[in-house]
Amino acid sequence: MLPPLVATDATDSVAYPMDFVAVHTRGIPHRVVHLEITNNAGNIFVCRREDKRLEIPGGHVEWMESEDRPESYEEAALRELGEELNLSYNWKMPVGDVVARLKGHLHPVVKTVNQLPGLQGNNNEWVTVYGVNWLDEWGDPCKFRLSEEGNHEPQWLTINELKELSLANPMGINSAVRLLLRRRNIPIPLAT
Repeated sequence: MLPPLVATDATDSVAYPMDFVAVHTRGIPHRVVHLEITNNAGNIFVCRREDKRLEIPGGHVEWMESEDRPESYEEAALRELGEELNLSYNWKMPVGDVVARLKGHLHPVVKTVNQLPGLQGNNNEWVTVYGVNWLDEWGDPCKFRLSEEGNHEPQWLTINELKELSLANPMGINSAVRLLLRRRNIPIPLAT
């Protein structure tokens, strides 16, 4: 069973737990993080999901039932980065050490609203985007064993390569990639 998500209101000023299915079927505003990982060359880390769409790491902010509070956006970003890149396994260290290593390397980029259509139904998301400058000494995530969530084909792409792939197959990207491009004034149509 999935943990509850952090639902909120139209101004993101309240937080309460809500079921994953309910927020998406009813279009309830909820919190999400996106992670824009770049390397020293300025390339962006992307991978493919099981459905073959290009995506960047990220995910829902969860309600921490044991503490009866919402995860912060930063806590969610650190958790998602660790989970999706399977960093505890790839770095051979406990989750707490992974978080400690990453903590000073995330920087908030923007907070925005995502209401673009998604596979789960209605997206009505408050998104905080974090940038991560990937350090060479962390290893190449393209060679990592990624999460069990179905991520595969990791790669570093230039913004132009990402643009061309997205324009060639607009339905082949998820809303996080679409938002990343839109923020760079590269609109991608919802369909060809």
